[in-house]
Amino acid sequence: MLTFFDKITFTLRCNNEEFCEEFNKIFSTTENKTFLIDQENIGISEEDKADVFLHLADNSFGFLPEELIEKFGKETQSKLQQEIIDNYYSEVIVGDCVLLPLEDKQFKFFLYAPVSRARESLADTGNIFQSFRASIVAIDKYNFAQLQTEDINEKKNEKDQKKEQEKEKEKEKEKNQNCINTIIVTALPGLNKKKDLGSVLVVRQLWEIYKIFIGLPEIKLKQMRRKKENNKEQNKKQKKNQPWKVPFAWSLGSASYQEYMMTTDSPKTKTTKTYWY
Repeated sequence: MLTFFDKITFTLRCNNEEFCEEFNKIFSTTENKTFLIDQENIGISEEDKADVFLHLADNSFGFLPEELIEKFGKETQSKLQQEIIDNYYSEVIVGDCVLLPLEDKQFKFFLYAPVSRARESLADTGNIFQSFRASIVAIDKYNFAQLQTEDINEKKNEKDQKKEQEKEKEKEKEKNQNCINTIIVTALPGLNKKKDLGSVLVVRQLWEIYKIFIGLPEIKLKQMRRKKENNKEQNKKQKKNQPWKVPFAWSLGSASYQEYMMTTDSPKTKTTKTYWY
């Protein structure tokens, strides 16, 4: 189970009206603070600041579009491709991702998560779900490793000297600053092409991610199982208390059937019985 998913926010930059309407319909029923839509700002601007830039790539080999090459430079593409060659056997499959550190003032990391191997159609696939899931898991692992290493150093220092509460608060702030909390996504695949997924299916895949990681944690799953068990017991009791029924159908003509129902109240038991004739 993920530890830091409730502290992560994805800013989805999209001006597709159908997608925004469908997104608001589904996510309006929850207190969603994970996926946010930005309709005004599209692409990357110089004022943007976030921990991670997430690129949902259309290929598994590290080739970036011209817009991103102009923004991050050819060196970022060459580093990304070299990382894929060294650690991913020259190809990042759908459902995996590469978290590449950047020497940039706006973004700390470049997250490369392919949604297709070589610009393939996304129709009848769950590739967007797999790409978002892989990126979330990678971010969570990074955050967990950051806090774990710092906790070990704190234990060593506690033996030598006692720390004041103010210093502890400052260190907690430093921990949160080192962790990944904000992600910007500028392009959602599968929305512009008619033969592709469409806005409804893209939103549904995002909704599945939300349900798995934050909407339905282990506690809520246990509560749902208990409710199902209680409902089964209640249904069994209701079946026992239902009025006695005798099904019967008689034919009129060749193939037409009619059913007649008559209800009678018995004064002794004060219950209603239904008979089928």
